Amino acid sequence: MHFMRTIKRARQRGAKLVVIDPHRTQVARQADLYLQVTPGSDVSLALYLTARLAAAGKIDTDNLTELTTGLDAYLENAAGYLATDLENICGISPDAAEQLVTLLTAAESITVNVGVGLERTRNGGAACRAAYSFRCCLAHWAKQVTV
Repeated sequence: MHFMRTIKRARQRGAKLVVIDPHRTQVARQADLYLQVTPGSDVSLALYLTARLAAAGKIDTDNLTELTTGLDAYLENAAGYLATDLENICGISPDAAEQLVTLLTAAESITVNVGVGLERTRNGGAACRAAYSFRCCLAHWAKQVTV
């Protein structure tokens, strides 16, 4: 409820709202892009997107290598997800995935918020790590945004 006020202010300033959720929630109905994923497929989608961002040269590997451990292994693992059949595994059309990649690569900054449902799944920890990694991979962790 409180987060919606922040979303509303951000959208008034030009932010895009993307919701990735198996359930079409009230927030999803307000989204600029809503991706209704197959439950439990979040990790596959996140790693696919990470691989696409890396392939597009959008990941600042020089700085991240200095600040992290395991980046090369993480990106190598993510690259294996480029061949993911998103439609059959995640329920996401190639066009919808491309829309999300376009939004991510064009964004000056992003914020990721995961709900309580994601962390309660079998692969919840991995899904949360993969989702939060977007911000780091895009070097948006270094940007302060006021909404």
